[in-house]
Amino acid sequence: MISHFKNSRTLKIKVKFLFNLKFIKVKVNVYKLLKRNIIIEKNKRIMEDLLRVNIIKLKNQEKTNKGITLIALVITIIVLLILAGISIATLTGENGVLNKANTAKEETTKQEAKEKVQVEVIGSFDNNGKLNLEEPNNNLKNNILGLTYEGNLITNDNKIEVLPAIVVVDRYNIKIHENGNVTVEGEDTGGEDTPIPPVINEIEPGEKVTGDKNKTYTKNGTAVIPVGFAIVPGLDDIEEGLVISDVANDIENKGNQFVWIPIIDETLYERNTSYLSKNISAKSINDTNYLPDGIENEEAAVRSAKGFYISRYEAGKEGTNTLVSKKGVTVWINISQENAKTIAKTMFASNTHVKSGLISGIQWDMTMGFVNGKMDGTNKTYDVTKSDSSRHISGIVTISGKNEADKVCNIYDLEGNAYEYVAEKNTYDTNNPFIGRGGCFNYNNSASYRYTKGGTTDSLGSFRLVLYVK
Repeated sequence: MISHFKNSRTLKIKVKFLFNLKFIKVKVNVYKLLKRNIIIEKNKRIMEDLLRVNIIKLKNQEKTNKGITLIALVITIIVLLILAGISIATLTGENGVLNKANTAKEETTKQEAKEKVQVEVIGSFDNNGKLNLEEPNNNLKNNILGLTYEGNLITNDNKIEVLPAIVVVDRYNIKIHENGNVTVEGEDTGGEDTPIPPVINEIEPGEKVTGDKNKTYTKNGTAVIPVGFAIVPGLDDIEEGLVISDVANDIENKGNQFVWIPIIDETLYERNTSYLSKNISAKSINDTNYLPDGIENEEAAVRSAKGFYISRYEAGKEGTNTLVSKKGVTVWINISQENAKTIAKTMFASNTHVKSGLISGIQWDMTMGFVNGKMDGTNKTYDVTKSDSSRHISGIVTISGKNEADKVCNIYDLEGNAYEYVAEKNTYDTNNPFIGRGGCFNYNNSASYRYTKGGTTDSLGSFRLVLYVK
């Protein structure tokens, strides 16, 4: 909450700075116009002095040279008339000083009205970059004197419930767009003249987090980047699947990689019993002894971090028994569910900022909800409830991350390759109390599919990790 307040306050200061620059430019233009008027007035005084000199000359020459004196007088009067016309046109013409000064004043007042609304709207975004309409209603009502919506002050019975919406501030119609941008009604509604200032992230892609504090990164949402990890350059969009690695600038996929699954609405952290199941009741339960040391409750840990990381690949094996989450390595098969729970806790055991464990059934369902409807690696829509034969390629179960058709949000092999044990049990079949998810290379089940397993070793079965951020 404190971080959100500071970010909002920083954004408000930036917006005011940008608008102050606009107002300074307007005032400079007014100053130039006034300076021009001063010069004209100075010329006028010079001509008046000239007139007085000519009048004196007229008097001195009246008796001896009346014709010449009359000519001088006519010329002087003509010059004064010309200068007077120029001065009047400069002051009152379409592009005159007075009109431009009035226009500048009007523009300044308009921009001030727009700034008031923009500042309050920016301060209403939550930590996930979402605009909750309850916040702008309160901020606009409490912080902008005289603001009206649909002809009346904002109240519980008269408030903004959908965007875009138009409010009135200082006689100007100010439009709030769906993306939070603000324009004066009648201007370009593309939202480009007053863009929301970008959030200054605590870490940049490729840069490894060091020290003793995790960092926050915001791009289409908010993710926590733990100490010892770096965002993979080019894979930093949260909605499309932000990827981290334990290797800095890991564009060659050399490190262990994981994808952030944001949990925006805490009430949605639950098992999805609508997914097709085989021999499983709707009363599936979480397993025991699957949580790593330091994590007492799965739900509380995920909600605290507002998300979790899922391994980008199925569990892999390097050397004899080194657990990895890497592309193009041997998938760890022929492992029992109990051994998978134990081994899953061993990755990053010395890192106090993250803890690894076997993915639970709820975490699998939350991942399904996140990736469903997104585009796969071949630009087809990924439907987690339907099987696609292109994601089940025979003979490659031993290699991780080979099938681009079975990649969604940068996560590989959720539907094909090997089926995967999860930390979940069922109360339906005591002989097969464990649960597997997804399909495998020769069984065309969907990614969300849930089925019973005996928990023993299987050449078609593997497992997947999650990281809890502390």
